[in-house]
Amino acid sequence: MEVNINSVKPQLNGHIDIGRDDDSLENLYTCNAMEATNLKIVFTSDDLNKNCTKRLFKPELVHQIFGINEIIFGYRNIVVNIYVTANSAQYFIEVKYKAMIDSSKGLSPDNILERLALWLPAKYYTDRKQFIRVIERENHSQMFGSVVDTFETYNKSENATYKYIITNCSASEKGFAEFHLRFECMIVWFIDAASQIDVDDPNWIFLYVFEERTLPNGKTGYYPVGYCTIYKFFHFPDKIRTRISQLFVIPPCQRTGVGTKLLSATYKVITELPNVIDITVEDPCEAFKKMRDTLDCQLLMQIESFKYPAISKGFTQDMFTEANYHYKLNKQQCRRIYEILRMVYITQYPNSDEAQKFYNEIKQRVEAPYQREQRNWKKKGIISSLSPNKDCFIYQTCIAKKDECSKDVMSYIHDIKSFALNLHSKLY
Repeated sequence: MEVNINSVKPQLNGHIDIGRDDDSLENLYTCNAMEATNLKIVFTSDDLNKNCTKRLFKPELVHQIFGINEIIFGYRNIVVNIYVTANSAQYFIEVKYKAMIDSSKGLSPDNILERLALWLPAKYYTDRKQFIRVIERENHSQMFGSVVDTFETYNKSENATYKYIITNCSASEKGFAEFHLRFECMIVWFIDAASQIDVDDPNWIFLYVFEERTLPNGKTGYYPVGYCTIYKFFHFPDKIRTRISQLFVIPPCQRTGVGTKLLSATYKVITELPNVIDITVEDPCEAFKKMRDTLDCQLLMQIESFKYPAISKGFTQDMFTEANYHYKLNKQQCRRIYEILRMVYITQYPNSDEAQKFYNEIKQRVEAPYQREQRNWKKKGIISSLSPNKDCFIYQTCIAKKDECSKDVMSYIHDIKSFALNLHSKLY
């Protein structure tokens, strides 16, 4: 491991001054882990130059590596640079700092490599010269899987248009399992509660996005920029329920449409599978929810029953059946998209009666669990009605749940209205 204790400036991101008003030993040797950590995609050895900032990005999460306080202890002005080769996802870890705490004072510095170890491949590099040799041997033409889709998109931050290829990969393909285990190490910095999957489980489906570039020698290079994993669950008696587990795109390629194209390709692959019931998603983050809702709205707007004025008749089983047939959307998601589109059309074709009718429809749906609970209590003789006895625990519970339902209704309406307004501005 190369450690330059004389360097005041970090390798990539400028000087990190951790001086505090409280100059106790603990504070002098405490650093913000988010500020200290950098990730960089490396195409050539020139990308190791500290002045090269292309495909350099910060993590969004560090608590899974450095703990809930998100600090690195025992160093002054520490920088942790994580370099990843653009094609094969080989890792080089470089740690630099101005000074390290004296262990003889009873305080031990954090072991950086030990902290990183669970989210590093079995083989990684800490020697720059060795890593440069890896870069020089890189096979830039390697691409796994069979082609599902191709597209081009403009990357505003890089002022460049790239071609992308989405492939459906198999763990049985030579070298793919080892490659995926390396590439997925990046997700710990971006996905909360991230976990590594068992690539040998045949129920996993892997979709990768490769960026196509023309090399200086005229040949074509392929570089992974994201992936999606889907798991196939057994659904009695002879069906499959699919669950999107992880969808990740490296930050330099986010907000360019790559994620949406990957999700769309995921739908395509799933709908072509035999005996699939529907698609679910494992613990989606807000960014994924927005992307998914936008794509689903665009897809369902092509179905006649989801267009205006047909959609004003209300949500029906036939609407779900048709949406599920074409795109394998589950019923809960299908209902949400119906409500967003209904709000979009109310925005486009203002009608106070229509808006009130829709509000009442949402209110009835959101309050349905509360109303069922009330009916069950009455059937069991626990309550005949909401008693005015404010000392009664059941009365207090009912009032609290009723208030909670009212808040849920208003919160949900605000949520879909905000999304619908944003979608409406994009579409019209």
